[in-house]
Amino acid sequence: MNNITSPLVSLIVPVYNVAPYLRTCVVSLIHQTYDNLEILLIDDGSTDNSPTICEDMAKIKSYIHVFHKQNGGLSEARNFGLKKAKGEFVFFVDSDDYVRDCLVQDMVTIATKMKSDIVQFNYKKVSPNNFLKTWPKKNNEYIKLGHDKALESCLDYNEINIMAWNKMYRRSLFNDIEFPPQKIHEDEAIMPFIIDKAKSYVIVKDVYYAYLQRNGSIMHSSFNKKELYYYDIYDKRLSHFNKKYDYRYNSIILYHAFVASQRLYLNLKKESVISNDSLSTVNNKSKEYFINFIKSRNKTLKMIIKIFLYKTIPRGMFKLKNE
Repeated sequence: MNNITSPLVSLIVPVYNVAPYLRTCVVSLIHQTYDNLEILLIDDGSTDNSPTICEDMAKIKSYIHVFHKQNGGLSEARNFGLKKAKGEFVFFVDSDDYVRDCLVQDMVTIATKMKSDIVQFNYKKVSPNNFLKTWPKKNNEYIKLGHDKALESCLDYNEINIMAWNKMYRRSLFNDIEFPPQKIHEDEAIMPFIIDKAKSYVIVKDVYYAYLQRNGSIMHSSFNKKELYYYDIYDKRLSHFNKKYDYRYNSIILYHAFVASQRLYLNLKKESVISNDSLSTVNNKSKEYFINFIKSRNKTLKMIIKIFLYKTIPRGMFKLKNE
């Protein structure tokens, strides 16, 4: 490949105590068919053998750069990587996952052809004992969304995935946006704002990413009071997008804010010790979101029916959704 005409791509890999999986992840990045790339391994204060593995992997390829920092969490590691990245495009790869060898090549080709700022690709869930030896056949199918459709799809959790790791981004999109430090749901906190800056968005239907399902990961841990950060996320969306777009997306945001509140309430009820303050916060915010949704314009009949169902039979609705 001619590196003169091929843009530099940065692969940002936050690393924290993932020694059993780290080599598999990095090897999948080394095997990329695209040449003009850099791999940034951000060791976030690991206490296992991960730092040593990072240094060993850096000896294999000169474009692997290792950075060691005090533990600050996933958001800080990604932000650190963004500051060190030099590529025109960036990926975020979780260090216990692995990717298809043509990932970077295909995403750059599509982004260039479609003049897109973000390219989303599909993923497959895998287990630690079930290594994906053969990737699903590619059909080379993708769709392009304009700015308005992409933003609405993101806010409505429709078509566009909210996570950061199954996308390639033009790095400039992050010039004035950072992942929120010391928070969970960091992807949900910034993704709509990143997409709002993109002129176009492409969704690739083929699978390029193996998403490891393992015990102890954030996505599979029990309820944490940090979940209440959801309210900061939705309140910020309401404030920003209502002001910028004259309440065009108000009903969509309020609908999902209420559904998230109902989910939080059910999770709190499962806890052996329920905080009265937390429970009161959930109830008050749920009422606020529900009342404001009823008052909002542009709500559809389908949204009205579903929000009343989530209000009256939330357990049944979440069970149905999970099935």
